[in-house]
Amino acid sequence: MRLAVFDFDGTIYQGETIRLFLRVLARRDRRMRRAVRFYTARSVPGYLAYKLGLWRLDMMTLAARGLVGLMRGMDRHEMEEFFRQCAEEAAPRFNPLVLARLEAHLAAGDRGVILSGAYAPFLAAVAARLGAGAWIGTEILMEETRCAGMGRHIIGPRKVEALRSYLAEEERTGTRFDLSEAFVYADGIQDLPLLLMAGHPVAVNPDSRLRREAARRGGEVI
Repeated sequence: MRLAVFDFDGTIYQGETIRLFLRVLARRDRRMRRAVRFYTARSVPGYLAYKLGLWRLDMMTLAARGLVGLMRGMDRHEMEEFFRQCAEEAAPRFNPLVLARLEAHLAAGDRGVILSGAYAPFLAAVAARLGAGAWIGTEILMEETRCAGMGRHIIGPRKVEALRSYLAEEERTGTRFDLSEAFVYADGIQDLPLLLMAGHPVAVNPDSRLRREAARRGGEVI
């Protein structure tokens, strides 16, 4: 069984999850709409700067933690319903070329893993829609069944650490993947270390820096 790892933003999803989450949150009530407007003015420009390689990881983590702050106090059922709505709204913007690759991997018996800095409960909802066998994302911390904060942000080089931890756990339970036969799909230069883990890195609609790297290394681009 081979491993096929898929980034989410810009790879499976042709958009930005932070904007998606904010749209769905803003529909809850007037108070939340005001909170979303305040958050957007303060945090979204920095998020976009990070995607362009202009912001540090720790600043992006602050933005992600602030977004979870808008969800603080939601109970488990509310969180599940919120992320289900987000996954449903995201689906029309899933990249058909990437979905075809995922479906081909699954048909071949490969393990499909969605690996992203997006929140893990959201990725779970996406994985359920797509049939992916596993997901790795940023955990939402719960206290007494209510949202209380954010766990370690899985972003940039931390994706490599998260994938290595996942592979080690799989090996402990008897499943070993050969990375020389693995596939990784991603769209941005910030995911180059993750792409280089795999024998078959695939740049998906890449930014200019990743496109140059893919051309220099003879990697596949779709």
